[in-house]
Amino acid sequence: RYLRYEGLENLQNLNRPPILITGHMGNFELAASCCVYNGRPVSTISDLSLNPIQRSIAVAVRSRCFARAPGSYMIEAGSATMRHVLKAMESGQILVFYCDEYKDNLVWGPSLGRDVPLRGNRVLAAKLAHKFQVPIVPVAIRRDGGCNLVSVTEPPIYRPESDQSSVEEIAHRIDQRLETWVRANYDQWYWAPQLALERPFPQ
Repeated sequence: RYLRYEGLENLQNLNRPPILITGHMGNFELAASCCVYNGRPVSTISDLSLNPIQRSIAVAVRSRCFARAPGSYMIEAGSATMRHVLKAMESGQILVFYCDEYKDNLVWGPSLGRDVPLRGNRVLAAKLAHKFQVPIVPVAIRRDGGCNLVSVTEPPIYRPESDQSSVEEIAHRIDQRLETWVRANYDQWYWAPQLALERPFPQ
């Protein structure tokens, strides 16, 4: 009763199972629920190098969410990540990418005026969409007062059957969506306390 959905029609009439791109906004653990709500299994790349309490919360919430769609699973970030990602893509699984990841003490998205190297999840999502010719659909969770949440599924930002954009252009489009969400609801962004605009990125 606390979560409502907007834009589910944007998941219809797609040529292939999409890549969902999202960010750590609102109750971000529920980002995949727009698919599992209808029984469609998903995979998420999950960085679980957290303290024990954070890890247990992340695993418990995602597991409860995934229970609605058997076949859903977490791909833990690590040395075997790409092997599992490619296997999921080849099998037609819907993949969920959190494109505002935090690593090396840096927030890698959105750029917010910074010169961010062309690396990270937004670039990986763009490369996979380009390689496997699948659409990219943005999904954001917004807190709408108290415990009330809204899952907003936006129109695809990449449809391979009608879009000849390069990987760099697609990655830039993903960054723009992230920045729009962050600027609109900065107080709901998980990585806001870690953002250091003056900190340089490794080249």
